[in-house]
Amino acid sequence: MEIDTRFASVWNTKHPVPPRIGLRSQPEAPRISTKSIPSILGVATAVLRKQWRSGSGIMRRATAQPLAKSLDQLTKLSQQGKSAKAADLFMQIFPQLPKDRKKKPMLWNLVLAAFANSADYEGAVGWFNKTLEAGVPANKKAFGKVMEAAAKAKKPDLAKAWMEKLTQELNVEVDPEVISILIHAYAKDGKVSAANELLEKKISSGDANLIDYNTVADAYAKRGRGKDVTMAPWMSVWRAGGPGVKQTLLKATSLITF
Repeated sequence: MEIDTRFASVWNTKHPVPPRIGLRSQPEAPRISTKSIPSILGVATAVLRKQWRSGSGIMRRATAQPLAKSLDQLTKLSQQGKSAKAADLFMQIFPQLPKDRKKKPMLWNLVLAAFANSADYEGAVGWFNKTLEAGVPANKKAFGKVMEAAAKAKKPDLAKAWMEKLTQELNVEVDPEVISILIHAYAKDGKVSAANELLEKKISSGDANLIDYNTVADAYAKRGRGKDVTMAPWMSVWRAGGPGVKQTLLKATSLITF
């Protein structure tokens, strides 16, 4: 399945792209001539100018506390799935971030997580592309959050397409927790064979947990295919709770809440 990764026009209009990485987001401090003042004052001026440009020293410390509070608030909004507020807050604090942090995906992914938690697939794709346009590389976590958004939005085929895109572009495997979410999405959508295929993938990698087994078995039962469950190669392992069945009930249950 092809993925449309263009910006959503509505999103792009409401939230313009932040300044590109490498461009100054604050005006440079005015140059001060030291020809007519004592040399000691000239040295002090040079030090202050250097601190301004590097984002360190007195001026950096003056904004450190408000920025820290904003980042804490951003984390809470992300966890609560308040994507619009998270995106707006990010745009407000972006100019305050040190240059090196603007290039790192961690804070961008916090906003992406908010879209995933609110099951907003279109918003997640829009923010994913906004991240790329700002010069920030998409990492495994970013792909995983778009997958999660698609799965929670009841679009498991799109989530799987993103999983394949991740493997192709970054040559890495998806986190087991994200695959569990996708298994659940396929099961709820009645696509039992697809859910079973992903379960077998997790079994082969040793990452399957009891929730995965129960989800697929329950999906078969609800579709009137109980015999298929009893014939499944993994049935004996599931019943015995043997190798490949991780006892991660709490973690899996907390993830699958949609």
